[in-house]
Amino acid sequence: MLKAIVLSSWLVILYATSIDLLVPDHQRQVVQFRSPGDLMIGGLFSMQSAALNVTNRTKPQTPPCERFYPMGYRAHLAMRFAIDEINNSTKLLPNVKLGYEIYDICLESLVAMRSTMMFLSKYQSDVIEVQCNYTDYSTRVTAIIGPGSSELAIVISRLFSFFLIPQISYSASSELLSDKKKFPSFFRTIPSDKKQAEAMALLVKEFQWNWVAAIGTDDEYGRRGMEKFVELASEKGVCITYEDLIPIHETTDGFSEKIEQIVNNLVETEVNVTVIFADDRYVDAFMNVVIQQQVTDKVWIGSEAWITDANVARIQNISSVGTVIGVGMKSGEMPGFEAYVSKILSDPAIKESISFSLYSNNTSGFCMSGDEDEVCRSQCKECETLTAENFTTIIDSPSMRVAFNVYSAVYAVAHALHKILKCDNGDCNREIKFYPWQLLQQLAKVNFTINSRQVYFTSSGDPPTGYDIMNWQWDTGAMPKFQVVGEFKTLDSSLHVDKTKIHWHTKDQQIPVSRCSKQCEPGQIKNVKGYHTCCYECDDCPAGFFQNVTGDPNKCTQCKKHQWSLPRSQACQEREEQFLEWTDAVIIPMVILSIIGLLLIIAIVILFAKNHNTPVVKAAGGNICFLMLFFLFCSCCSFYCFVGRPNWVFCTIRQPVFSIGFTGCLSVLLSKSFQVAALYSCQSTCLQNYGRYFFFLASILIQVVLCFVWQYWTPPQVIANYNVTEKIIVIECEEGSLAGFGLMLSFNGALAVICFMCTFMGRSSAKTYNMARSLTFSMLVYFIAWIFFIPTYATSEGKFVPCLQFLSGLISMYGIIGAYFIPKCYILLFKVQCNTLAFF
Repeated sequence: MLKAIVLSSWLVILYATSIDLLVPDHQRQVVQFRSPGDLMIGGLFSMQSAALNVTNRTKPQTPPCERFYPMGYRAHLAMRFAIDEINNSTKLLPNVKLGYEIYDICLESLVAMRSTMMFLSKYQSDVIEVQCNYTDYSTRVTAIIGPGSSELAIVISRLFSFFLIPQISYSASSELLSDKKKFPSFFRTIPSDKKQAEAMALLVKEFQWNWVAAIGTDDEYGRRGMEKFVELASEKGVCITYEDLIPIHETTDGFSEKIEQIVNNLVETEVNVTVIFADDRYVDAFMNVVIQQQVTDKVWIGSEAWITDANVARIQNISSVGTVIGVGMKSGEMPGFEAYVSKILSDPAIKESISFSLYSNNTSGFCMSGDEDEVCRSQCKECETLTAENFTTIIDSPSMRVAFNVYSAVYAVAHALHKILKCDNGDCNREIKFYPWQLLQQLAKVNFTINSRQVYFTSSGDPPTGYDIMNWQWDTGAMPKFQVVGEFKTLDSSLHVDKTKIHWHTKDQQIPVSRCSKQCEPGQIKNVKGYHTCCYECDDCPAGFFQNVTGDPNKCTQCKKHQWSLPRSQACQEREEQFLEWTDAVIIPMVILSIIGLLLIIAIVILFAKNHNTPVVKAAGGNICFLMLFFLFCSCCSFYCFVGRPNWVFCTIRQPVFSIGFTGCLSVLLSKSFQVAALYSCQSTCLQNYGRYFFFLASILIQVVLCFVWQYWTPPQVIANYNVTEKIIVIECEEGSLAGFGLMLSFNGALAVICFMCTFMGRSSAKTYNMARSLTFSMLVYFIAWIFFIPTYATSEGKFVPCLQFLSGLISMYGIIGAYFIPKCYILLFKVQCNTLAFF
């Protein structure tokens, strides 16, 4: 690999040497503009825009050039103006005169190569010496300004980089040139195309255009710029419906046909926004075809190479194409430049000896300074009419953007020279000898302000400047005004656009729409149809899902369990936690009834205690009826565990207390029903006396065992029920095993059924009829309550589910109190005469 590099380097040098040897003596020092000085700066500018017979060359000769190119002429004037200004300054490089050699390379690498070889020749000679080490090699010039084309800069910068000669381009913006490994001596005063493409992609995104076309020139500038734009735009969700390249050789066959084909394809795609990454001369030809094809009301996004070009803006009927917007170089002030240009164009001697001798049709494309050959005196027709009055393309303020880049590039070289010559004390040490590579090191460190513009270079050789967002506005006349409507900052890649300043040249004066599909509404996601991601259908996010605009906006994200959302939502709402509260309207009367029930139980206990030895109390059960009332009281107290925010304690004790309480009550009633049935049907006394206590304890023990087993294997727990409604979380007690819960209730139900059946066994006796009837009514009420409870509880959800058990318990309690105890209390209070053994 190393051998290949060395060999290629020697071939370049030998080629350069051979060129010098083959050129006749009278053509060796060929320059367009030259001014002697202590230190020389080279300039490469395209003052003509076309080289002839490039594709048909049969001999290794430099092709002739034609077509006057105002932009290149203006750029070279900016260099001369800057050097004259520095030479007249006492602050920068005092007592040091800068000179220049400027060549016309007419936008063609074949022409630029010869000028490059001249700059590489040894100081004060026309020969490139072959050396093993070029560390102490002084070249003809100390630094080079230009060229303006990325294509040319890439070609010749490799040669300058070998010698480490500082080179500053004013408009070569290819991203490749930022690679310091390949181009270590290259700097520029224009941002790279990567930043320009980023600005254009952000501009497209700013106006929500996602269906655009991209056109570029078939050269380094157009291809690379368009590729980068397509890449960045695609990352931002923009679809490129059509892209194509414009041929760069206008004189070749098929150039016009290709442009017509591109325009026709744009019309067929029905795209409203087209990005054009091309030089001004190609945009000139392209826009003429657009006007001829009567393509109107479109948006054209321009690159910096043409967005402020006066020649394109002066095309007849250019306003019919629609809205022109794009990115332009940052402008800068150059006080005195207009007067400088006017002086040059007003002086016949200067025009005759310098300006007009520039443009020739000789085969070399160069004229020697002061050459009187007839062929060198052949003038171009465009040059003959140039005057200070009509040469407005030179001094128009929009055109000053490129000129200022040249101006600041020259000043950057001057500041580096100022530092290397130690000019800090008002004088420069002209005895200091330095080489181009030493100047390169100082150039990388420059940091100064010129006419309110800061100039320095990043580690990749790029400037910190950004872009202006330009809009063509036809207020009056055929020439539009280049209005600044925004700014792109390269340091943080931010775009700021003042949309109120933009003139939209559409029928309704509104922002044009360029989308394959209508923009989705909030809460909708894109369902892509086909190849292009910009062609889609909009689907609603369903309830419980939302469009995550901060994450993946093209996916419906499910809400978290504690959240909810309506269809087409962009955010989830927090669910409301609910549980049976003391303040709920349905619970207040139930609580009141339970309190009344407790008071009734207490009152009955007191009344029975006072009449403990009376027949009515003994008939009710005697001492055991106090146990019955106690368990009924406990069961009633358990109702309050069903109200309020559930917790582990209440969830654990409420069902056992509730069930055991009713078990105790029902077991007493069952023993009473056994007594009634046995005494009057079976004539048995086995349930009298201690037998009923044994049955009571056995029933309680069975229920306790059932509760223990249930709580041990599947204990109740507090849960958040998310399945009731989408907006509510019900905090409730999960009963664990429904089988265990049902078994407890079933045991009480079995006691009630047996009690009910036994009462009918004793209904034949009139003496005991009232007792059997009391038991029957009590059990009937109990059955009704729990027959209502079971299916309702099984099919209900929500915070009011505990109310069902609460209500069933109340009904059961009041049924027992009302049917069994109240009649006996009535006798004790109001029919004392019936409180006899004969009645019971």
